[in-house]
Amino acid sequence: MSISTSRRRFIAGATCPQCGQVDKVFTQTRITKSESSEVSLEYRERGCVACEFLENIEDATSTNLPSDTEAADQKDWAPIKLPE
Repeated sequence: MSISTSRRRFIAGATCPQCGQVDKVFTQTRITKSESSEVSLEYRERGCVACEFLENIEDATSTNLPSDTEAADQKDWAPIKLPE
């Protein structure tokens, strides 16, 4: 199983829910992909660099959907022209 983590993005003025430190809170996206499958799971997490607090801020979402689902979604889309 392969895991890659994106850059941490710090949230200005945020307070850690565990230790109460200000400007130490970050968000990151962690992507877990199985080598035997084309589907990967994406987790959004919130953490603190001062006390090493870490939690998921939403449920895991599946990425890299099969192409037949993507093709079905694209058929429903059509551009519109706005009046000038």
